[in-house]
Amino acid sequence: MSSKRSEKRKTVHQGDEEGVSVARWLNTDKRKVVLEILEQIKRAVDAQGRENRQALDQLGELLDSYGYHTVPVAGDRGIEFFHAFETGSAVEGLVLDELLTLAELGLAYRLRVCDGCRRWFFAFRVDQHVHGEKCRKLYRKSEEYKAVHRDYMRAQYIPKKPKRKEN
Repeated sequence: MSSKRSEKRKTVHQGDEEGVSVARWLNTDKRKVVLEILEQIKRAVDAQGRENRQALDQLGELLDSYGYHTVPVAGDRGIEFFHAFETGSAVEGLVLDELLTLAELGLAYRLRVCDGCRRWFFAFRVDQHVHGEKCRKLYRKSEEYKAVHRDYMRAQYIPKKPKRKEN
């Protein structure tokens, strides 16, 4: 059952469908390969300089180990590229293709574990920590949220003491 909040959401952005699909797959017991590649993508994005090059090389080796190759196919807008994997199921190959699309769009970081129920979801907003109303209420009861919220409220609403003018 979907919440009212998700029903109101009508704007669809590039990568949203892929993100939801990959998150759904990550919540199954077949997620090992996809999760391993996602973690390596995140390491490559976070790394700087030489570490970035090494992380990208490791990602390339990991993709090679799964028999990754790009296949050009005719699409709606001309030639499109399909990322094919020789190992695993056809569905897993499609999910990995969607994950690589998210990485190309710079959206792989939005695949997260919900702070409420610990399930994977695709964050439609950059600051989103939970995926639904029930989990939002659970998260707001957590000590982590209370500490962050308390600090924010103090900084926002406790009046600053005016500086004294010296003669």
